[in-house]
Amino acid sequence: MTEDVRRALHRCLTILLDGRGEVEFDRKALAARLGVHYRSLSYWLSAERGLPAEYIPGLCIALADYSLLDVLEGQVGRVAFKLPSLPEGPEGATLNEIQHLIRSVGAALESVGETLADGVVEDRELADTLPKLDDVVRECALLRHILEVQCKSAKHKKHGRKNDRETSD
Repeated sequence: MTEDVRRALHRCLTILLDGRGEVEFDRKALAARLGVHYRSLSYWLSAERGLPAEYIPGLCIALADYSLLDVLEGQVGRVAFKLPSLPEGPEGATLNEIQHLIRSVGAALESVGETLADGVVEDRELADTLPKLDDVVRECALLRHILEVQCKSAKHKKHGRKNDRETSD
């Protein structure tokens, strides 16, 4: 399996850098951006050496393409997605926005339940249901991200107030 992954990553990287993808990059500039020698990047592209995993995030960001990660995710049977942007404003998402997310997820899941009610999924039902499931996944990811950010923010505020009290004593 390791050789298959190495070949798939090499193929994907070559397509991206040779301009057969959407963007063509100057390889020397890319190597400098990654903080590696141009020769190292050349070795990776020639498949003489494997691409070190620690450079994959930087490559994805520099190339604005996540297909290298898609290759790895496919090998382990997982799917990842970009973290959604949080609603703007001083407090981020409000409780009302969170409630709206929960309601929209509930409505989408109800629709999926109706599709599955007769035990048979037809082509048109599948075409209608898959986008709703994708919406559920996105909404749940957004909800998770909002809750994590709010928890982190609350901890930061709590520790900030505690530190303020300690310095004023």
